[in-house]
Formats: sequence, C-alpha cells, structure tokens
Amino acid sequence: GTIGYAIFTEVVKKVGKFVSKPKMDSCVDEINSDMKHKMNAMHNVLKRSDVRDALEGFVPTNGGATYDQFVETLHSGGAFEIVDFVCCGKVEEKTLHFDKSKECPKFIPLKCTHGVDGDPKKRAQDSNVEEMIDAINT
Repeated sequence: GTIGYAIFTEVVKKVGKFVSKPKMDSCVDEINSDMKHKMNAMHNVLKRSDVRDALEGFVPTNGGATYDQFVETLHSGGAFEIVDFVCCGKVEEKTLHFDKSKECPKFIPLKCTHGVDGDPKKRAQDSNVEEMIDAINT
C-alpha cells in the first residue's frame, strides 16, 4: 500500500506540471471568426454609394462574378464560400483518391494559393476581385 501511494504521489507531482486548472479561453474558431469580420467590413465598403455606383455596371472580362454576386457572398456566405469565390476552382487530386467508393478529393491548385513554382507574385487567379478593385480606383 505504502509503495503504491508513494509512486502515485510522484506521478501526480510530475503530471501536475503539465495539467492545470481549467481557464476561461475562447472556444471560437479564431481564423473563421476573423474572416467573417473582414467579410463584414468588405461588405460595408462595397455597399457605400460611391463604391456601388462604380461597380454596379461592372462586367467581368473573364466570366467571373458580378458586383451583386460578390456583395451577396460577402453578406450571406461564410469563410469557405468567400475562399471558393475568390480562388481558382478546385480540381480533383487523383493521386489522393484511395477510397473509390467515395468522391475524388478536390483542392484549390497550389499555383493559386502559393504561386507558380512557389512564387507568390505569380499566383494564378480565376476570380475578378482585382479587376473590381481596379474599377473602384478609376
């Protein structure tokens, strides 16, 4: 009994260094929450009359989204929807398709997230967000 108690006491002393009393911490997904706050801020800017006037007649050259579609995505979408909206389309990654009973996994191509050959200045884009920004600045 005494040896078991002594060993248990030593273990508790060691574990006590790693385990502490619970703390009040946020259980919110900070990245997702941050993205939603930024989307709300962008939505507010795009709804300003001067910006709206500059973009209402905007016609995307590459078949991208219109002003109204972008505003709606910012207003009602979440972080995943805005990423899908502004990034290149997802493509199937056949090398990761192990379970043939399930759909092939799709990812945003690395050339869109990290740039061609890892050069962020050479990022491929399918969206027209930069084109919209240029339209606002003119």
